[in-house]
Amino acid sequence: MNVIDRCLFLDSWFKAPWDMGARLGIMRDRVTEWQDGFIPVESQGTRYEDRAILSLHKMFGRVRLQGIEGIELDKEPYQVTFHHDKGFLFMQTTF
Repeated sequence: MNVIDRCLFLDSWFKAPWDMGARLGIMRDRVTEWQDGFIPVESQGTRYEDRAILSLHKMFGRVRLQGIEGIELDKEPYQVTFHHDKGFLFMQTTF
């Protein structure tokens, strides 16, 4: 299988209440896929994937806690719960 994955991402950040930082963004991913015929692989084929991104972060001294949520904007062939697609939680510090 051969795949070309191209992504356009626009985002902006701003200061939110309670001394938090926030980022809002939108992403459009174009996945082009074709089979080379050597080994058959089941896949979702060529498609667009659209997501909205919301991120909040807060500093606690030298520790940053950040959460990111990806919100699905198109119909996916797999089960998506209440538009939730991907979520991440990060903790970062300096030494």
